[in-house]
Amino acid sequence: MKNRIFFGIFILLFLAACSKSYLVEVKDEDGRLLEKFEIRKVDSLRHGTYQAFYPSGELMETSTYKEGQLHGLRQLYLESGKLDLEENWKNGHFDGEFKSYYPDGTIKQTGQYADDQMTGEWKAFYENGQLKEVVPFEENLENGQFIEYYENGNLKAKGIYKRGPYEEGILELYKEEDGSLERKMRCVDGGCQTIWTPEAG
Repeated sequence: MKNRIFFGIFILLFLAACSKSYLVEVKDEDGRLLEKFEIRKVDSLRHGTYQAFYPSGELMETSTYKEGQLHGLRQLYLESGKLDLEENWKNGHFDGEFKSYYPDGTIKQTGQYADDQMTGEWKAFYENGQLKEVVPFEENLENGQFIEYYENGNLKAKGIYKRGPYEEGILELYKEEDGSLERKMRCVDGGCQTIWTPEAG
């Protein structure tokens, strides 16, 4: 695969004599374009628009580089041409809004990064567009009150994460058919014990 990717690298000078960049095109042995990007003459760093392509010719990725590092919006596509995900970068680090999509274009997940770490409220959605869960993050760890829903829109669970993926404190679980409270549990470090059911009270 590496031989195919790096088989043909063609460096094209921009027509303008005063240009500060080279345009680089990477092709496979069959002449199919796989990558296209700009390199600065002064230091050979990527700087400007970057594009990657599937062997079929469909766009795989479009992004921007600044002084050799990803900077700005990065978009990845499925071979069908549908947008797969969107990321934001700042000087080589995840920073800003994140979105991923189902193949039909429906939002799958949204969230925020700050200096490579997940932060704030992250949301996941079912393919029908219904909200699936809302989870707060702090420094890449789940932290705070979360809520989950069934695909029919009824409440599924409410609880608290404490610096990680394990429940802490009271966890409430609900029935899918009508959204009524099914049980309450007390959780310590992710270990949960039932403390209430409608039958037992």
